[in-house]
Amino acid sequence: MRTKTDLYQATKKILKEVRFGNLSSRLSIKHFPCDVEFVNDFNNMLEAVIDREKMINEYQNYILDQSEHLKSLFNMLNEGAMTLSEDFKIITINDLQTKWFRKHKKDLVGDYIFDVLKNYTIREFPSNRIKVNYRKFFEKDRKNYKLSFELKKIRMTFNISVKKYFDKDGKQNYFIVAKDITADVNLQKLKDTFIATLTHDLKVPILAEAKVLDLLKKETFGKNSEAQKQAFANMISNNKDMMALVTTLLDVHKLDDGVYIINVTEADIEEIVKKEVDRLKFLLTENNCEIKIEISTKLPKIKVDAKEIGRVVKNILTNAINFSPENSFIYIKLFSDNNNLYIEITDNGCGIEPKDIPYIFDRYFTIAKKYRKVGTGLGLYLCKKIVDLHNGNISVKSIMNKETTFKIELPIK
Repeated sequence: MRTKTDLYQATKKILKEVRFGNLSSRLSIKHFPCDVEFVNDFNNMLEAVIDREKMINEYQNYILDQSEHLKSLFNMLNEGAMTLSEDFKIITINDLQTKWFRKHKKDLVGDYIFDVLKNYTIREFPSNRIKVNYRKFFEKDRKNYKLSFELKKIRMTFNISVKKYFDKDGKQNYFIVAKDITADVNLQKLKDTFIATLTHDLKVPILAEAKVLDLLKKETFGKNSEAQKQAFANMISNNKDMMALVTTLLDVHKLDDGVYIINVTEADIEEIVKKEVDRLKFLLTENNCEIKIEISTKLPKIKVDAKEIGRVVKNILTNAINFSPENSFIYIKLFSDNNNLYIEITDNGCGIEPKDIPYIFDRYFTIAKKYRKVGTGLGLYLCKKIVDLHNGNISVKSIMNKETTFKIELPIK
């Protein structure tokens, strides 16, 4: 009969074989009848190891199949896609993105994304003025951020989304998705050019009408009755509204085309705001509203286009007056810190629904129709574009049926 030492040596030998992948050996009850329970437990353990190995192999095959499936889906995406390591090297890249870069996949994987992009002129769209800091761009989560890429006079425009994630080793990586919107941009440009051309042609008869109305108002062709005076006043008012609309449409076209020019000089924001408030006295009286201005700090003079910033203030104030109830107050607060000068305009009107807030500065988006008011959806769009040209920021906060606050930030330096 074999001893405990023999059992130990046999067990050790089998475990060594298991270690090197041989799972066929077993302990024999015939050789070790005194340790039947141990022998059975040991052999059952080996059977369990075999079962586990089969399960692992099956799972590995499943994972491999899923990995191949995901690779196929990754390459079949209608958007360009790639992943970057924490030091901005390309880890994976799909076929469409490879096609846009005009390189072989093997020449892209492992390269720094900055080296791949260095031959492109990349700017924010639609301004096409602001060049992009690549590192800062990729370090932040983004959704549908529009960029134009230009190489050898060929320009393409993309919606770029960036999402940070952590790999199995806890390292931060980046998932990038790019959707080609060049065709949509070109189509919109054609539409805008058509509208701009049509609008420009409309200016001539509107100006001609304004001159005739001015002559009629001055009674150049004879004395006017009271009814005629009222009719001419209404016609002049409508003519001015039409000219303002035409001017806005043309300015929006210039802004989107990147040819809108601002004339920056040192200006007094308090003076700009008070001038616009004074110009709106008639509208305030008509709507029984009152404006209160609060200046909490001594305001420095800053370099802006006074006319255009005045236009922004006027647009926001006009909206505030139009959407405020009678006998209400509109508050303007002016203050500054070391970096920015701030203009806050608060009304106690109907407010903006939370679902509309993200789109309030989009072109043609308007809430006016909800309240049976006239609105093109271009006023706030134009405001944002003008503030952007000053490297500033405009934002809005609103509580339904209570208050709405627009905040304009303009850099001091």
